[in-house]
Amino acid sequence: MRKASMLVGAVIVGLLAQAVAQTTSENRKPFSTWSIHTPEMNVAQRTVYLVGVLTPAKPIVVRRIEAISNRGPVEISRNTIEPVTCPVRYTLEITSGLVTQTVPISNVFLSKGSSQTYTDSGLLNLSFSAGNRVTLSLVFPKAQFPPVTCALSGLNVTVQYDLAEDSDKQETSEATPH
Repeated sequence: MRKASMLVGAVIVGLLAQAVAQTTSENRKPFSTWSIHTPEMNVAQRTVYLVGVLTPAKPIVVRRIEAISNRGPVEISRNTIEPVTCPVRYTLEITSGLVTQTVPISNVFLSKGSSQTYTDSGLLNLSFSAGNRVTLSLVFPKAQFPPVTCALSGLNVTVQYDLAEDSDKQETSEATPH
């Protein structure tokens, strides 16, 4: 019984020490996500579609943009059992007017028979100042010949960001090339 009490005590002390170490770290910056969901959209619209707006209270640095779609982009002008990838590319654009980054949306399906796609911007370092509105838009592909009709439905976008280290920094962009 005494050994069990000592073991429980040691575990509790270990957990408390770990919790204190995590909360007192000076290098730890808050990490946040901005989540956005889009409705179904057709390439025929051929415009920029604003999907989200964020006005940070403090300077932030966007670290990554990920997107997963429930369907597409898929070509809907063909009548097939298997989904067909859209031959033209949709793009996500994040901007404050001073800093802009585009991320092409993947048109590769996650698995055979699936129409889901996953997009990852990779590591980013996009700084946005406090009080400056940041927008995320879906940019539709340019018209092409022969015309193609594609749809993208249920796009879930997650923007990962944290607080900037220096609140006096101006907006800068150090994006990883794609």
